[in-house]
Amino acid sequence: MNIHWVVQYNDGTQHDSDESGEGFKYQDIDRDNLSQFRMMDGNRVVAVLHLTPERKLIYRKRVAVNVMTNNKVAVFLFGWQETIEFDTGPYVAKKSAQTLCALFEDGHIEVVNGFKENHPWFGKINFRPEEEL
Repeated sequence: MNIHWVVQYNDGTQHDSDESGEGFKYQDIDRDNLSQFRMMDGNRVVAVLHLTPERKLIYRKRVAVNVMTNNKVAVFLFGWQETIEFDTGPYVAKKSAQTLCALFEDGHIEVVNGFKENHPWFGKINFRPEEEL
């Protein structure tokens, strides 16, 4: 698989990721004008997130080593976090919620609602400033 991501802004402009460190980087994304985050396998679209300014993009590449074979396994974690409001009568409660997808090297995708304690792929992350609510 040749996994990478592409961002698209509200005005239609796009940027492709560059894991070499020479080109467009994750921290360069203009989140205020972001409309789509696409996971790609070469030229094939694998998944598309449709984003709004209220949804803060999350992306990580997680790598583990199989101790039996010494092979590396990569999983691409992507999704968003947002603040959900609950009307409880005279009060409005707010809660942070996440929607996370994991793209595995065999092409399958798993989706969960929130981080999972001690999970190898969906475990909690340290948020970058641009991901904070």
